[in-house]
Amino acid sequence: MIDQIQTEKKLYEIINATVSHEMRNPINSIEFQGRNIEFLLKQVNIFFIALDETPELKKIKKKASEMTRSLSVMRQSSKLLLFFVQDLLDFAQIKQKKFTKHLEMFDVQSAVDEICQLLAFQSTSS
Repeated sequence: MIDQIQTEKKLYEIINATVSHEMRNPINSIEFQGRNIEFLLKQVNIFFIALDETPELKKIKKKASEMTRSLSVMRQSSKLLLFFVQDLLDFAQIKQKKFTKHLEMFDVQSAVDEICQLLAFQSTSS
């Protein structure tokens, strides 16, 4: 019975580490595509400056602004998801006694702002 419990525990740890590791690639891909779309939207907005202001252009600018906001939420969500996946990997390393901490500087105000934007978007989309 004890052997079965230990085997199940080890299997759970392997699945957790494998799934967490395999999730990073698609999340990183989402982040990369988000950066590409963000660059394209900036180029489109620069192009808009040169055009005459018409009712149609105002509608397009409004849609572009909405897309920019949605893109920001998508990128923030992917960063948050990547953070959680990294936590899962860290827990697996802790259990294996192979954990090494990585210190990283970040802007606390920016982090709080991103979370507030994400929560605001979620509250308005519900």
